[in-house]
Amino acid sequence: MKLIHFEEIDSTNRYAKENAEILGDFTFISASFQSEGKGRFSRSWCSNRGENLLFSLLLKDEKLIECYKDISVATAYVIYLTIKEIDKENQYLFKWPNDLYVKDKKLTGILLSSCMKEDKIIAVIDGVGININQCIFPSFISDKTTSLKLLLRKDIDLEKFKLSLYQKMYSYFQKIKEGRKDHILFAKENNYLKDKMVDTFLQGVKKTVKVIDINDDCSLKIEHDGIIENVISSEMTIHNASE
Repeated sequence: MKLIHFEEIDSTNRYAKENAEILGDFTFISASFQSEGKGRFSRSWCSNRGENLLFSLLLKDEKLIECYKDISVATAYVIYLTIKEIDKENQYLFKWPNDLYVKDKKLTGILLSSCMKEDKIIAVIDGVGININQCIFPSFISDKTTSLKLLLRKDIDLEKFKLSLYQKMYSYFQKIKEGRKDHILFAKENNYLKDKMVDTFLQGVKKTVKVIDINDDCSLKIEHDGIIENVISSEMTIHNASE
C-alpha cells in the first residue's frame, strides 16, 4: 500500500490512469482539491478545498480485476464501516450502483474506470469522493447533498478518517480475493432503492421500473411490464409521479 497526496491536481483518476503502468498495486492517490473532479457520466464533483476526502485507488491485482463488479459495492461497504466508528445513530444506505445515502441525501460517490493495454485490462481505478467537512454546497445540489459535519454537527479529523478508511479497504479487499461477500449482504440489507419506482434507460428506452433486490453478482433486479430483469449498469433516478 502506497500513499500519494497532492494539494491540488486536475483529477486523481486521471493521474492514476496516466501512471497506471509505473505505479504499484494498491496505490492511493488523494488530493486536497481537484480542479476537474468528475462523477458518473462526466458530471462535476463539487468539493471545497481541504474539506472532503477525494482519492483514487489503483488496483492491479489480477484477482481483484476479475472481481470488477464487486469493487463499487465493496468500497461503499468499507466507507460505511469507517463512518460507523464515529456515527452509530444515522442509517446509511447503498444507492445502487455506487453511492451512499443518508436521510435521502447523497454523502459519497464512487466512480470505477479501467486501464487497457493491448485489449487487456491491466488496472482498475476506484475513484471516491466523500463529503466530510463541507457545509455549503452549490444551489443545484444543496437539497440533495450532505456531509458528515452537517450530520454530526462537529468537525471530523480528515486525516484520521482517511487513514482508517485506507487500512480497512486494504484489509477487506484482500478478503474479497478469498471469496468474502460481506459487501453483498450489506447492500441487500441497506438497499436505498428497494421497492421504489425509479426511472432508467433499458436498451436506450426510458422506463419506469420497480427495484426488487440487489443480486449476488452486484446486478440490480428490477420489474417492469410484468417482466423481471437484471441490470448490470444503469442510472437510477427516483420516479416523480407528478412529472
